[in-house]
Amino acid sequence: MQTLRQTTKVDFDTLAYEPSTDIYSGVLSAGVEQTLGVPSGASIVILGHDDDIWVNWDTTAALPTGTISKAGGEMNPVVRSVANVSVIHLIAERDTKVSLSFYAI
Repeated sequence: MQTLRQTTKVDFDTLAYEPSTDIYSGVLSAGVEQTLGVPSGASIVILGHDDDIWVNWDTTAALPTGTISKAGGEMNPVVRSVANVSVIHLIAERDTKVSLSFYAI
């Protein structure tokens, strides 16, 4: 597990970090939920994707179906703490490429 740490300060508001050594990537098939266990020791995940995704933490991710409700997940998260998460659930409306980079801090 790569430890997240600042390596170069680009300017006052922008920091650069070492690349993760714990990266997962693949394709979400349209409408099919996939899950990924959070690696031991991971504190942070950075998500990348080429289309909209819905993500839930330790519970099923679902595509929205109508009125706004609490179920389903979060659309297009970028960086999240996963220190207390066991499984990440992902789903997309269309075939979507995704990557998840994990860091320990």
